[in-house]
Amino acid sequence: MKKITVFFFVAILLLQSLNVLAQKDQTLMIGINDNQFPFAGYNYNDKWSVYIMNSLFFRELNAQYIRLYGGYTYQFKKIKTELDIFPYLGTNYGGAYYDFGLDLKADKYWSSKFETSAGLIPTYDSDKGFYLCYSGTVSYWFLNDASANIKISDYPEFRIPENRISLSLLFDVYELAVRPVISIPINGDIRTGRVLVSFIYSFPIAGKNTKSKRIIID
Repeated sequence: MKKITVFFFVAILLLQSLNVLAQKDQTLMIGINDNQFPFAGYNYNDKWSVYIMNSLFFRELNAQYIRLYGGYTYQFKKIKTELDIFPYLGTNYGGAYYDFGLDLKADKYWSSKFETSAGLIPTYDSDKGFYLCYSGTVSYWFLNDASANIKISDYPEFRIPENRISLSLLFDVYELAVRPVISIPINGDIRTGRVLVSFIYSFPIAGKNTKSKRIIID
């Protein structure tokens, strides 16, 4: 009798937990980042996110790279600021190297038109050791669903950190966000500039769609 009572108690508790979860906003996301990194992710209540990203390099299978992210977005509504904290772990298929780190980014919304963000990524690479990357972005929303952005950063667009300036547009309409980018080296030959495109399609599985897509492609 006691086992039956415990079973029903656990079942009721589980059903209640699922009911609470179902009442929160939940979103699935798929897309491609910087031309060669398709990803899929999940966001819960516009706060918790997890996603997996894999390379599509024009190389052999062992040279491909896979990375797993999971993190949380703190929202400070009184000061119109958001803080993203995303630890990650990655490796290439052949096991030649692995890396792990922490992707930190703070967004400040000064008005409905003007936004700034700053980021740090402390990273350990088994082949190259420890390094710290930075980024700073200024965004102007010239339409409700479109912004012009300028970013200075040494975030790796592939694997190696590079000091670059990026000029981009972000179109964020309904479930689809697209970001074309012109990336120019700060030091070095301008002919090593790149044209990159990222996009993400997100769709709600419970509640309303969230802003989680901007976490990935910013």
